[in-house]
Amino acid sequence: MKAASSLPEMLVADKCLFCVRGIAALWQDKLTGSAKYQIWRCQSCRSGFVWPRPHGSQLAALYTNPAYGSLTRREADLIDATYYPTSWGDAETMIDRCVKLAEGRCFLDVGAGNGTFSRVATKRGFRVSAIEPNGNASAVFREVNGFSPQQRLFDRAFAEQTPGSCDVVLLSQVLEHMLNPLDTVKNLHVVLRPRGIAAIAVPHFGSLLSRLQGTNDMFVSPPEHLNFFSRRGLSELFVNNGFSLRVFETVSKVPRQRIERMARLRLVGALGWRATYAAMRLSDWCSAGMVLNAYFQKT
Repeated sequence: MKAASSLPEMLVADKCLFCVRGIAALWQDKLTGSAKYQIWRCQSCRSGFVWPRPHGSQLAALYTNPAYGSLTRREADLIDATYYPTSWGDAETMIDRCVKLAEGRCFLDVGAGNGTFSRVATKRGFRVSAIEPNGNASAVFREVNGFSPQQRLFDRAFAEQTPGSCDVVLLSQVLEHMLNPLDTVKNLHVVLRPRGIAAIAVPHFGSLLSRLQGTNDMFVSPPEHLNFFSRRGLSELFVNNGFSLRVFETVSKVPRQRIERMARLRLVGALGWRATYAAMRLSDWCSAGMVLNAYFQKT
């Protein structure tokens, strides 16, 4: 994660952070607690981003704070069970795709959290290493996987220490947090071997749900989320920096238990969440689902 000083001092109207050439305009002021963040939106690729950017030290303090990611494995599993598919289902989907695309089996999980994706990747035959800056999440990761992730940030220093070392690098729900996404993509290019795969999952800024929510989009949540990717914005960020697009798809999650609780009868609740999930799956078929899963190959 780079400090704010590595970014332009002023927002240049024709320099979107993702597609570079797009014109950005102020979309809304977002209040988070007592802080106000300006959300800008590119008129070309329709992605969004926070500007001005917070300082890198502020974000490092946020993600390494013991209060962040403080759930135990049991607590995390209980919350995860309220969604369909669970994070294990998400992991199976992404790792299956990585198995088909990757030419080797060296796998790096960036922002590995509780270790679900790493566990599935190991089961599928990958040699897994991981990065997770938060101590609490790292402890749960070790419980799940039997080894500890590196407790650090994915930054230029890491990339320069490990050039050409990975066949797959996974960033699931990570890129939206990064202070300088362009630097992150460049670091991915350094770490990956020739024809290596960058597997990316980010909230879809432009999904059916996002459009219905408008300025109340639940994924627009600074200072944690700083980048809000449309399909075009994410694609151009990678394609303009040494990658080719291999696969793009969207996936959606339904809070099953919440929907069931909204219904008085259990049967009605079960039918309700299935109907909701069916509707979200339809949006996935139209590439308008909640999360963008994208797989880029180093060129």
